Amino acid sequence: RSVVAMATAVPVAAAGGPVSGFHVLASVPAVYISQDFELWEVLSGCEMQNRYKVFASDVAEPTRLGEPIFKAKEKSGCLERQCCGPARSFEMQIFTTDPAQTQFMTLKRPFKCTCLCFNRSIIYTQSAAGEDLGEIYNPFQCFDHIMEVKAPKSREGVNPLPIIAAEGKSGDWYTVEAACCQPGFFCHCPCGPCKEIVWNIYPAGGSKDTPVGRIAKVWNGCCKTAFTDADAFHIVFPPDATPYQKANLVSAAFLLDFLLFEKNAQNNNSGAG
Repeated sequence: RSVVAMATAVPVAAAGGPVSGFHVLASVPAVYISQDFELWEVLSGCEMQNRYKVFASDVAEPTRLGEPIFKAKEKSGCLERQCCGPARSFEMQIFTTDPAQTQFMTLKRPFKCTCLCFNRSIIYTQSAAGEDLGEIYNPFQCFDHIMEVKAPKSREGVNPLPIIAAEGKSGDWYTVEAACCQPGFFCHCPCGPCKEIVWNIYPAGGSKDTPVGRIAKVWNGCCKTAFTDADAFHIVFPPDATPYQKANLVSAAFLLDFLLFEKNAQNNNSGAG
């Protein structure tokens, strides 16, 4: 079943109309996510709520095509941001950029005090109407960085989305994996292998000979990289990914940003989990 065909089965908002953001996701093979520069965070040292812009992108190059297609805004408590840093809980609200500025997706991450294999991080993807679209889990690994992208599960207080199981898309979807020895983890510069860190996307339980997509943290400019924690990601979606699965891969990029690259304003340490 093609991605375009799946675009007709998008979640429905509370008002009864289609959530247009999923139609947009169905039509793009790749996206570029850029975190906004927060001047007050640099001047004050206080951790601010993150904001991002999402652009359509080219599959071959991490480029921004045109104007943003989505905007994302973090909602979290001020005290928790300062005290818990990258481990904090938050909601990420994602809006279209058309005149209506419609919120079509919410990412919910609970607070996790992670210690080795205990209390690992997770993020849930929901439509604006509260339908559960999937979840991303960060399992424990001694060296490599791995994310598991899963279909939604029934949880208390959550309305699961039955169309996914009906389309044969239940269970685990993808494994997102990065080798820990990549130069970009240790040296940030705009040349050679240091300019990006790559997570390959593999079908869950399938062969890892050939990735079906990728998430890459890419160089975001000298000033942003040197003086802020404003990051940029390039996501190439698997060719047969549904809008739901693309939405969860976007969620995975946000979780990676918080786990590995979100600095605590108080001690400037990375929040690797």
